[in-house]
Amino acid sequence: MSLLAVLGLLLAGCTDRPEVEQGPVPGCGNGEVTVSGTIAGAMVAVRHREQGHSFINALGDLRGTLDVTTDQGALSLEFDELVPNGGSASAFGWFQDGDLGLDVGNCETGGFVSTLWLDDDGEGGSFVLRELRRAPYCDGEPVTGELSGCFRYRPL
Repeated sequence: MSLLAVLGLLLAGCTDRPEVEQGPVPGCGNGEVTVSGTIAGAMVAVRHREQGHSFINALGDLRGTLDVTTDQGALSLEFDELVPNGGSASAFGWFQDGDLGLDVGNCETGGFVSTLWLDDDGEGGSFVLRELRRAPYCDGEPVTGELSGCFRYRPL
């Protein structure tokens, strides 16, 4: 094994980013956002219609963002690695749902503890939000559980 390959393996272990232990979450049709999981012992399972979205990929020192709005709330993720179609990146973010009275997320200074995956065609993807707190996300009450889901953009 070359010295460069060994160095790469050693450096790969020196990160505060979580291992990506599961793959993309299937199940979103065009213009849908689904979120499910357990927060503080309560089951969450919602499927909403997308009202709008913005995806800007990370480039150089500029972080990437994903913002998806629905008529009940929003999903937002931020990441600092370029995410190719079919790829993934560690992220932090939040999810809000007015119908459920739910507003949980990650502190932006707490590290990239969540994960974003893009579909192979780049028209949607999936996510897992971990280590969540109630708003405000840096000082809010920590909650047990995590949320996972998918999003698929509306055709233009």
